[in-house]
Amino acid sequence: MDIKATELYNNFVKELVNSNGTTLEIEIIINQFENSTSSLAQVSIQNEKKFSLSSYEEFIFFIDDTIKTWDKNQRKLIIEDRIEGDLNFFDIFFGKKKNIKFTSLKQDSKKTELSFIIPSLDYSGEIIFDSINNKISSLKIFYDTNNYIKINVISVRKKIFKMPGDLNKLNYEVIDLRE
Repeated sequence: MDIKATELYNNFVKELVNSNGTTLEIEIIINQFENSTSSLAQVSIQNEKKFSLSSYEEFIFFIDDTIKTWDKNQRKLIIEDRIEGDLNFFDIFFGKKKNIKFTSLKQDSKKTELSFIIPSLDYSGEIIFDSINNKISSLKIFYDTNNYIKINVISVRKKIFKMPGDLNKLNYEVIDLRE
């Protein structure tokens, strides 16, 4: 893969994981066959081992290898371990690219498209950067022809990571799935 593509990706990862606090406002679009859903969320990152995703329906907190999901509608807190070898968009954001192979770089006056494959899962995808400032604008992962997830980045700002204070005050049923 070309040096410019690697440099572009590495600079993006470095900005997220070495920032000591970054918040991304995102739109998540999930397409499964003929059905498509869209929701807004906020990703807060302290570092690659401590980060969260917050939406209207849930708050997901990742710390080391533990995932805590507060389901706001069902009032449940689910605690589980990350599955070894599992891959999600955070892994791509944080540069855990041992499973990712970059395949091409396309650039025009407005955007730079970095395509990749994940051979072990038979997935493909693309990361789109703004050509002017090299900031990420979207990430798309194709699971197969009609199934994908797309993350549109609406904004990125520096912000110290902070757990929402109201989560511990609410009465949630705790389901601990860790072994």
